[in-house]
Amino acid sequence: MVSAEDRRLQLKRQDELKERERLSSLGETTESARIDLERTRTNDVRYLEERNLTQAESKEAFEREYRQAERERDRERERREERWREKEFRKEERRRDREQKAKEAGSRREERRRDKEERRKEKEDRRERERYLMDMEERPKDRELKRQDRERERERQERERRDNQKRMMMLQTHAFYPMSMMGPSTPMPLSRAAPFVSPQAYPDSYPPIHSLPYYPPYGYHQGPSPPAAAYHPPYDPRQASINQAWQTNPVDSPLSAQYPTPGPSSASLPPTNPPTPHASHRPQYPHSGAQYSTPGPSSAGLPPTHVPTTQYPYRGAQPSTPFSRLLAAVPPTDISSSTSSWINSAAEAGAT
Repeated sequence: MVSAEDRRLQLKRQDELKERERLSSLGETTESARIDLERTRTNDVRYLEERNLTQAESKEAFEREYRQAERERDRERERREERWREKEFRKEERRRDREQKAKEAGSRREERRRDKEERRKEKEDRRERERYLMDMEERPKDRELKRQDRERERERQERERRDNQKRMMMLQTHAFYPMSMMGPSTPMPLSRAAPFVSPQAYPDSYPPIHSLPYYPPYGYHQGPSPPAAAYHPPYDPRQASINQAWQTNPVDSPLSAQYPTPGPSSASLPPTNPPTPHASHRPQYPHSGAQYSTPGPSSAGLPPTHVPTTQYPYRGAQPSTPFSRLLAAVPPTDISSSTSSWINSAAEAGAT
């Protein structure tokens, strides 16, 4: 049995051995690391030297190429400039040649123009000379001809004057004297213009009865007759009675008796055109050229109910009580008394 002391010594020896081995191995490692480091350093230095050398060489090569290219560029520029100078020189030469030719051509043209002008002048002078000679020959004959022309003109004027005088004497007879006073225009008879009849066809209901006659009689705008005391001094009772009759029944106006209605004029029949109620008491004029047709229920696609014929618009319906009958109802003896009294009585008869 190994004692504890021996065991401890044994372990210690083992530890020392291990330590030594470790140290020796560490020393080897350190040595190898040192050697590696040295090698690396050497390699790095060599690499750096090589790299610097390579860089220097490549830089030199680049500079060499750059200088070469620059020299080439300069030579090319010089060649271009030389070519441009040659071109400019040739252009200038051509321009000088052109100017020279133009100058020569101009001088030739000027020469030709001068020659032409001289020839023209010579011809003109020759003509002038010939004309002068002919004129000297013709002058006596020409004078005679002119004298004859003047004589003929004088005779013609004298003849015209005599003819005019004779004509005026003729016109101043009893039949023609007014004609001599008249100007040169065509005498037209004094007449009114022909009445205008519109080609527009009117419907049967036109013009509406309440618009007739087209304007009320004179004085209707004074309004309905108030009591006589309300009138101002210039008071016309006859006018007031006309107003009264017009307002009582517009058909019985004194003017409407002049425009009878076409058709049967029997008093028993109703009026031909009953007054159509309308908002405004104005005539319903036709619009722009449209043909009127009687409005019927839904006359959409149907032919018009009223085929318009050219008819003349009549002025009014047959009055139920004509104004002449109103006047006939008045006894004639009243006429001798006072004018206004029998007209007033006629108006009252019409109002009843």
